[in-house]
Amino acid sequence: MAPGKNQDDFDLEGAFNDDLGLDDLFGEKPKPSEAGQNRDRFNTEGAPSPLDELDGGPAGQGAPFGDGDFTIDDDSSEEDNFHEERRRSSKDFELNMDAILLTAQSAMIMEGIKAYSNKDFSPATLPIYNEALKGIDLYIKIIDRNPNNYVKLKKLIDTDIDCQRVENTVFNLFKKVFSRLPDDNVEKILAFEKFRLLFESALNKASISASSKMIKKYYLITGGIDEKKVSSMVESRNREIMSDMNSLTGHVQMAMDMVKNGNFELVKGLRGKDLNAYIINGTELLAHYFGLMGNTQVASHYRRIHGNFKKYFITK
Repeated sequence: MAPGKNQDDFDLEGAFNDDLGLDDLFGEKPKPSEAGQNRDRFNTEGAPSPLDELDGGPAGQGAPFGDGDFTIDDDSSEEDNFHEERRRSSKDFELNMDAILLTAQSAMIMEGIKAYSNKDFSPATLPIYNEALKGIDLYIKIIDRNPNNYVKLKKLIDTDIDCQRVENTVFNLFKKVFSRLPDDNVEKILAFEKFRLLFESALNKASISASSKMIKKYYLITGGIDEKKVSSMVESRNREIMSDMNSLTGHVQMAMDMVKNGNFELVKGLRGKDLNAYIINGTELLAHYFGLMGNTQVASHYRRIHGNFKKYFITK
């Protein structure tokens, strides 16, 4: 380890270097939507990059929204000075909830980036990606609904290491595609929305991993469905198995969509073999379950999918 280098430090942009679909994710150059046309747009033409301050640029010149001038007029009257010396009230200590939430959720986004950079989509990462998505949604909400407060929070963002890293990562991913940093509210929101899609995909993978762990309780250790257990639970109209099978139908479809889109690696290095195994086991269990429920049409549907994936290792 290099001297003075924090053990938790890592290359933020490098975490997304192998996302081959990044260009497709961002698609065409951003065009303001109807909602975007109604958002406050700040004139940033000719202004320095919003990350100049993060890169050591002159203070106040890197503000992403306009001139970033928040100086207080020094020509205060004696009356103003008198009021400044008054006893402080509770209003002077009112907390900015956006600031509190932003710092807390930025830390969770960083945890999500670390898990993503390690291609870790295990069941344990499910709450991490979930909280990261909440943090990204908070950034989008503040920029979209309360841009003035975002300007005020810029000072916090530039001093809090987690907030700084989040903004730096999101805007530089935008730069990878468009060769420039986002320069207005609409483009900043676009950058965070596309960044959000990466974590939606990660959350889906972690969710499938959790589902894969769940279906093991319906299989014997030696392999094969525990038919006696499943039959008993179906006959007693057990709510647990009904809930599990309902969840499994959605996750199997999600897994099949991943295969179709070529986004099928749950565990790094397995090249989708684990996802294929999940679909095989999941559809076998669903076919058996719906057969016991008397729904022969649905059971036949899952048997057909099971046969296709068992016979062929399907990738795209």
